Amino acid sequence: MNATSHRFTSYACNHEDVLLWRVLRSVVAGTYFDVGAFDPELDSVTKAFYERGWRGLNLQPLPLRLARFCAYRPQDINLGCTVGESPGFLRFYSVDNQGPCSTFCEEKADRQRRSGRQVDVQTVNVRTLDELIATLGRSEINFLRLDSRFAPPGAIRALEASSCRPWLIVTMQDEIGDGDTTPVKPLHCFERLGYSQAYYNGPTRLWVRNDKVAEFGPRLALPPTTLDCFTTRCERELERQNATLTHGASSCPPGAADTQSASDACLLADLRQRNFELARRISELESLAQASGPVVARADFRRTLGAPAREFRRLVRKVRKRFSR
Repeated sequence: MNATSHRFTSYACNHEDVLLWRVLRSVVAGTYFDVGAFDPELDSVTKAFYERGWRGLNLQPLPLRLARFCAYRPQDINLGCTVGESPGFLRFYSVDNQGPCSTFCEEKADRQRRSGRQVDVQTVNVRTLDELIATLGRSEINFLRLDSRFAPPGAIRALEASSCRPWLIVTMQDEIGDGDTTPVKPLHCFERLGYSQAYYNGPTRLWVRNDKVAEFGPRLALPPTTLDCFTTRCERELERQNATLTHGASSCPPGAADTQSASDACLLADLRQRNFELARRISELESLAQASGPVVARADFRRTLGAPAREFRRLVRKVRKRFSR
C-alpha cells in the first residue's frame, strides 16, 4: 500500500472538494448535482466523492465530454442537457472542438470567434431542476455545483423556481471581473434563496444553507491546509509509479543482479574474442585478394569470412537487445 492510499485525493483545481469533504465526511453515500460538469476526473469537484460511494447527476451539453462521463461514471446519471426556469431549448457555443472555453454566452462566443478560435453552435435541451432531481430518486441534495462556463444564465432562476435547496452550493467562474452575466454575479440571489457565503477564493464561492451555517460555517473559515491530510491526483499517480518501480526491483531474487552482471561480462569478453578472430581473417583475406583475381577473391572471401561474420552479427544483435532493456 502506498503512502497516500489512505488519504483524501483532491481532483478539483482549487481543492474545493477538500473543503466539501471537511464538512461532509460523516455523510454516507451522499448525493451531488453538477451543473456544467466538464470532465469526470480532471479538475473535478465530484470525482473524490464518487470514489467514496457518493452518486449524483452530471449535466454536460458537449457530446464528446458527455461520452467520457458515461464511460468513467457509469453509476452516475449523465445527461446532455441543462437547467432552466422552464422547459425549452438554448444555443450553446462549442469552442475549439468542445474545449473548456465553450459557453452559453453569445458575447463570450463572439470574443472567442474574433480571437481566431473555431466556434460551433448546437441546440441544447433545457429541463427544470425539479424534473432532473426526480430522475435521481433522492429528495436531499448534499451539494450543488454551478459552473459559469457550462451553466446558462437562467440557472439561478431555475433554482428559485425549484423546491430543492441543497445543503451547499459551489459556484465557479472562469474570469474574475469580466462583466458578464454569469450565475455567480448576483450575490443577493443566493441570499434571497436562504444561503450565506461561507468561503471565497476568487474563482470559487461556497454557499451554505442558513440552517446549516452554525454547523458548517466555522469549518469553512480556513482554506485547504495540510491539516486536511489530503493529496492530489498527480501526487497519487507518482506514488503509484514509484511503488511499481520499487516492487519490480524487490521482486528480483537475491543475487540476481550479480548473476546478470557476470553474464553480461562473459558476453562482452566473448564478443571481443570473436571480433579479434574476425579481424585476423579479414587481414588474411586482404593478403589473398592482392595475389588473386577478383573472382577468386570473392569466392575466398565468402569461404574465409562466412561463418565468423554471421556469428559476429548474431552476437551484436544479442548485445544490443540485452543493453537496450
